[in-house]
Amino acid sequence: MKAALRILLMIVLMIGLTLLAGCDISKRALKTKTDRTLNETTETKTIRKGDTIRYTVPKITYKDTTIVKKNYVTGTTQIVRYDDKGDIKELECISGVIEEFTRSNKLLIEAIKDKDKTTEHQFDATALIWTAIGLGSVIMLVLAFMFWIFLKQFKGQADVLAKVLDRVV
Repeated sequence: MKAALRILLMIVLMIGLTLLAGCDISKRALKTKTDRTLNETTETKTIRKGDTIRYTVPKITYKDTTIVKKNYVTGTTQIVRYDDKGDIKELECISGVIEEFTRSNKLLIEAIKDKDKTTEHQFDATALIWTAIGLGSVIMLVLAFMFWIFLKQFKGQADVLAKVLDRVV
């Protein structure tokens, strides 16, 4: 009998502790990113100085004339001016200068985000506890019924045994 009371007390204690205890799961994820800016500048400058032009003057007599020769690829211009007598008055060579300037800008901006996520899951154990209590009650009722039937059969067997003993004796 004492063992049955101890077991019953342990069951009641477990059910009480289960009712008071909670089953909470907590999860937190923190992701941090920062802004980054990358600026790449490339400059290229190419300069080519003008050319030298050689001009061989022919033995032709020009009077009050200007002859212009132009190279359209390099931009160089040659101007020969003659005076009234046919002599070269002025010889000009304008050399084209090539200057190439290239600038490229590459800008990379990375937008960074902060992400903080917290999730909490709560487990409600009351349904589980009530199910356990109900199942335990059903088992206790079945055991009590079986014990009652066993006692009834035992009394019947005792009565039969007593009758047999009365006849024999």
